[in-house]
Amino acid sequence: MSPGFDDFHCYVINLDRTPQRMAVFLGQNADAGLSFRRFAAVDGNAVSEEEALRLNIIKPGTTWQSRATIGVAMSHKTLWEKAVAEQRPLMIFEDDAYIRHDFRSRFTSLVAGMAAWDIVLLGYNTDSIVELRVAGEFDFGGLFSIRAPTVPQLQKFVRVEDPVGLFRLRYAFGICAYAITPAGAEKLLARCFPMDNRLMVFKATGRQFNAYSIDCMMNVFYGELAAYAG
Repeated sequence: MSPGFDDFHCYVINLDRTPQRMAVFLGQNADAGLSFRRFAAVDGNAVSEEEALRLNIIKPGTTWQSRATIGVAMSHKTLWEKAVAEQRPLMIFEDDAYIRHDFRSRFTSLVAGMAAWDIVLLGYNTDSIVELRVAGEFDFGGLFSIRAPTVPQLQKFVRVEDPVGLFRLRYAFGICAYAITPAGAEKLLARCFPMDNRLMVFKATGRQFNAYSIDCMMNVFYGELAAYAG
């Protein structure tokens, strides 16, 4: 059975040197009905490549867009470890996320009665492909009409009341917001680390490229998990 809403702890990943981002996040998401806990993000600028190798974060010879990528991966990894250690499902938000005002009731109704699930993406990047399994072996891949939403557009988004639904997730980039169970966290920990530059292939669009971040690594394995998005 799916965990109840009150079983979740909600964490917001925020760097110590950007307290203003946390303040803005809390202000813009005050109506979401969630009790947020701040998680001090790992600063990738303070992590050397040698340390990342020693901690089994990356494989030797792996290349990334920036050192911040390592900090992001380590932050999410630490929260996954917390979910496993405490055997508690988590909701994880990055500090630039916008959350619908009716999120609590929408999420509760969506997962009520669902069979066991591992991860539900609550948001994703709008400047890249999203690929969902619509039915059977039929996957749908597409792009958003708005690739870089403005602040006014995001503020309008949090007030909408359009219906929502969940589909099995194949690919979606960005991990600004998601819910994860202890089982899902354990599976991702085992699969995603150490990270590498493995090839990613998108059947619906015929595109392929090498992984370059933790959300890329997660995309490699969504098909093996009970992963959902809407």
